Formats: sequence, structure tokens, C-alpha cells
Amino acid sequence: MKLYLSFKSVFKLFTLVYSILLFATIGINTAKAQTIASTLPIANIIAIDLNTETNRIYACSGGTIFVIDGEENKIVDTMELSSFGEISRGIGVNSSTNSIYVDNFDGTVNVVDGETNRIVDLITVYEPIPLVFIDFLPFPVSENGIDVNPVTNRIYVSHMPGNTISVIDGDDNKVIADITIDEVKNIHEIVVQGIEINEARNHIYVANEKDSKIVIIDGESNQVIGSINVDEPPFSLGLNHLTNRLYASSLQSNIVSVIDIDDNQVIAKINIGGFSKGIDIHPSINHIYVANPDCGVVRVIDGDSNKVINTITAGSWPVAISVNHTTNLVYIADRQSNGLVLHDDGSIIIEEPTQTPAMNIGKNNISFFCNNRDMIGNPGFNNLTLKLGEEASCLLSLSESVLCDLAVSPITVKPKRIAGLKPSITIEPSKASTNEKGELLFTIKTIAKGFDRIIWAVQDERGRFKFDRESFVEGRAWSILVNVN
Repeated sequence: MKLYLSFKSVFKLFTLVYSILLFATIGINTAKAQTIASTLPIANIIAIDLNTETNRIYACSGGTIFVIDGEENKIVDTMELSSFGEISRGIGVNSSTNSIYVDNFDGTVNVVDGETNRIVDLITVYEPIPLVFIDFLPFPVSENGIDVNPVTNRIYVSHMPGNTISVIDGDDNKVIADITIDEVKNIHEIVVQGIEINEARNHIYVANEKDSKIVIIDGESNQVIGSINVDEPPFSLGLNHLTNRLYASSLQSNIVSVIDIDDNQVIAKINIGGFSKGIDIHPSINHIYVANPDCGVVRVIDGDSNKVINTITAGSWPVAISVNHTTNLVYIADRQSNGLVLHDDGSIIIEEPTQTPAMNIGKNNISFFCNNRDMIGNPGFNNLTLKLGEEASCLLSLSESVLCDLAVSPITVKPKRIAGLKPSITIEPSKASTNEKGELLFTIKTIAKGFDRIIWAVQDERGRFKFDRESFVEGRAWSILVNVN
């Protein structure tokens, strides 16, 4: 069944089904654990940015812009976007002109006066491509494709979907150039993701997720002047202008790439334990903050050592980050969380969320053998045939690189029966949890003729549990069928 919906109808539907977010501020203290300063319950946050001159924070939530006073961390104003199709997907702030630019899914950009907190202009940047839902499964959406150069007063906006960056002149709010990043074969193909600007060089860095590249645009000529090859498809970008290091998160891997923009080479790859979205930098202390939704945390990276030095438990699905370099506060947009509480010793306690993120474990991250037979690489649908009264010894190993918090959060892996009208097998794990290598030994004993299916229940000490449905369906990594003859 194919269902065709209008662009505006689809994104109105999106706003109705988003879960409640928490907007959290985190104080930076290099001497001790980072703490939650306060939380603001704002529904459906998709992007945040701030003005360091006025200490105002702006949060996009569907068709509403929330204005937060950074002194008291209180909502002081809201703005409703004027037309039905204006559902925000990104935000950029020009601290020099006190102008805020809200990038919408319908191809428009709202211009907000930061003095009056009123929308003063609406710029049509491009004509959106109508969405086509096939069996109710949409193509991915870009959520972070806007940035501002306060020196030149130019605004850069990505087309969604597409392969183009539009340039807006902030003096008269007119589109002055369209820059093609790459060729596309499908009009619904997303090429452009995050945008980051080097004000000193007037260079614009654009994440080309499709080709695993970061494209460099010259802001003077509006021409592509080069690209940087990265192994991991880039999503969001963050630049430390003091060290000339560019950081790229990735939706498709556990790696944050570090690029030296003096020679445009990747100089380090940092494993954060799951895929990443929003990223921002505190230049003076050289800390990089990366939203790691897969693990429900924000990773803090030391830019000197390229090591993860802290993990902030920030609800269960953090997606966007903005750092105020003046007040030393980090603002995090988090989805799917019930709340964050500040403990009196400075550590962070999270109330148990009603929904928890899946750990990023798939068929390529599991090694599983029964009676020395590979149960994952085998093309026979992972069937295991045993005789009545026979036993099978099994070994399950999980790749350390995909476990969110293996070093600090023990992972429990338990085989679980899910089929058979009456039991055909029993499962006897030799221990309750995996060891430091992520290995689990257990025995399958046959007790009656018939069949049973086994899946793997993976859980950490925070209670997060899920098997990867894609692997379950395609790779059969999470399920074996035991036939008892």
C-alpha cells in the first residue's frame, strides 16, 4: 500500500507524535563532576542555539520558538510560527545583529528580532519536495542544516532533502546564491547535514553524509573549494577556532572524527560507544560535547588528548547541544526522559524513564557459536537441530565497541525462550552476566520433541533492553530456531 501525503500534513503529524523533551542546562566545572543546574520541560525540541551577548537561549519546538533567559533559566517568551507548514528543524543566531534565524521544513526561514522577540520576516529559500510515504516509512530528515557567519552577516541553509546550500544576505534577507554540494540520483536523497563556519577564514564546512565527506565552501566566492574524506558518514559539525580542530559526529557509527583544518586531514577517531547527533565546543577549555542518544548520555571529549573524559547522564535521548562560553553552561535538548535531579554531592541521578533507547548492537557486533557451529554466519536461518536428550554448549560474545557503557555499566545478556507451545528445551546460563570481554556461556538441554526459538535479552544496569529488529529480521543475529527430533 502506498500513501501520498502533502509535505505540510506529514510534518503536522510529526509534531503530534513527538515525545516530551527536557531542556537541561549543565554547569561546566573542570575540577569536579558536571551537574545539572536546572531543567525546563519543553515539548518536541528539535534544535537549540544561544546569543552569548544577551544570554538568551532559543529552542525550536514544532511550530513554536521558546526564549529562555540564561540568568534565571526561565522561559520568558514564546513565538508561534505564522503558517501551517512552518515546522522548525534548525536555528542559527547572529549575536552581532541580535537576529535569530529559524529553518523550517517547508523551505522557509523565519527571521526573529532578538530585542522584541517578534518574527520580522519570512524568507522563502526553496520549494520543498513533497514527501512520499511508502508503507508509512519516511526517508530520513536532516535536522541541523543552518548556521550564521556574524562577521559577514551571511546565513547558510541546507535544502531538505537535497544537495544544495542556499546563502542568505542578512542585510536584506534575500537569497543570493545556491551552492550544489554533490549530484543526487534520487530527489529524496539527503546529501547535506550539518553546517559549521570558520569566521576567521570565511570558510563554510558542510557534512556530506552520502559520500562520507566534509565539503569546504569559500564564503567570498560561494564556490566549493575542496573536501575532506572521512571514513564515518558525518552528521553534525563543531569547530574549535583556537585549535583549528573540526569535529564530526556520525549517525551511522560510534566514531567522532577529528580533523585538522590546516591540512584537512583526519587526525583522530574517538569511539563514544554509540551513534551521535548534536555537537558543540567550549574553545577556551578545549572540551567537546557530543550528544550520544544511543546511550542516553552526552560525552565530554578533551581536545588535547582526544579522549572521552566525562559522561553526562542527560535523560535518555539527548539530540542537540549549545555551549555558552561566557557563563560556562551547556544546554542539552533531551527526548524521552521523565526528569533529571541534581544530587547534593554533584553527581547526576536520573529518574527511571518510561522509554529507553536501544543499544546499537546488530549482527556484525555479535559472535555466537553452539557446539562450535557459527550460528550467525550460517545461511541456514540459524537453525540448530538436536536429538532428544542431547545438550548444546553455546558461547555468545558482544563487540566491545558497540556497548554504550561497558567500562562503567555491566552488561547482562540472557538467552530467553519465545516459542513452543510446550517447552522443548531448557536454557542454563553458566553465569548471570557477561565478563569483561562481553562473553556468555550457556547450555541448551532438550526435554521434549518439537521446537523453540531463542532471542537475546541485553540489558545494562540502567535497565535499558532491546534487540535490534533489523538484525532480527535480516541477519537473524538475535534469534535461533532449535529443532528437537
